[in-house]
Amino acid sequence: MPALQSDAAIVRLQTVACALGLCVALIGIGVLVGWAFDIAWLKTVLPGLVTMKPNAAAGFVAGGFALVLLARPRRLPARLLGGFCAGICLAIGAGTLAQYLFGVDLGIDELLFREPPQAFASLAPTRMHPTSAFAFLLSGSALCRLVGGRVHGSRLAQGTMLVVLTIALITLLGYLYGVREFHGLARYGQMALHTTVGFTVLSIGLLCARPDVGMMPAIVGAGAGSRIARPLLLGATIVPIVVGAVVMHNLRHGAYGQEFALAIQVALTVACFLPIICLVAVVLNRSDAARLASERDLREAHADLERRVVERTAELSASVESLRVAKEGAEAATQAKSAF
Repeated sequence: MPALQSDAAIVRLQTVACALGLCVALIGIGVLVGWAFDIAWLKTVLPGLVTMKPNAAAGFVAGGFALVLLARPRRLPARLLGGFCAGICLAIGAGTLAQYLFGVDLGIDELLFREPPQAFASLAPTRMHPTSAFAFLLSGSALCRLVGGRVHGSRLAQGTMLVVLTIALITLLGYLYGVREFHGLARYGQMALHTTVGFTVLSIGLLCARPDVGMMPAIVGAGAGSRIARPLLLGATIVPIVVGAVVMHNLRHGAYGQEFALAIQVALTVACFLPIICLVAVVLNRSDAARLASERDLREAHADLERRVVERTAELSASVESLRVAKEGAEAATQAKSAF
């Protein structure tokens, strides 16, 4: 398994996770302030968009603080408090999802604030989108798995947050491309823009919280494979999104038809990946050159060592021969003296 450069690298990534958790909590706090003082832009970010519901904001506050408390090794009371916050996040998602599944009203949607019945893109006043509820359910369960600090639980948490990250990215693409079906089922309204941002940040933060287990060592490790994976992962994420946005924009303005748009998207994606592949090739070539140089130096050092051993062996043999001759001469002299 690829190893990180040092324990300090793990600490840095866990610090990043704490910072991201704090950002998530601040998003939730900002939205709650918007509801408390009726500040529209805090609730919607941009005019005409759906509001983040108060329960969703509370879920982000709880989930963000849970990540802050659980991202780094802490004492038992702090871990238990983090688990309690994670449980709140899970309960908010589970309760809201149960209302959708069973068609009941548990009275939890308007515990904090009330929304007008004619609110934009909302099936029920002050009730979050079912996709948001499902994401909170997954996020809360993933955060709860960090309480014990076990490797298996951390791996399951990472897999769970990958699902949440996928949901958030699909919704963000819906906003970016202006496709309503991406970020909301028409019957249930829409997921708020900053809700998708919150889930994205929370997912990345939880992945950074355990950089030494699961799939993370392959990405953040110090090996050659990790150095290759990072630019490829970045390119595979950014390039299709940017190319798709450009093609979609021109398509909507009638610059070309759908078939030509598909051809342009494929061509631009290939063209954008070429420099990334070349960059990876350069990194591999440099790594291979460094390896060959090290092997050459090792062979030269080995040959020099063998030469020194041969020379030293010859010197020792000569010394032994000299000692033998001297010994024989001394013995002969001793015998001659005895005979005299």
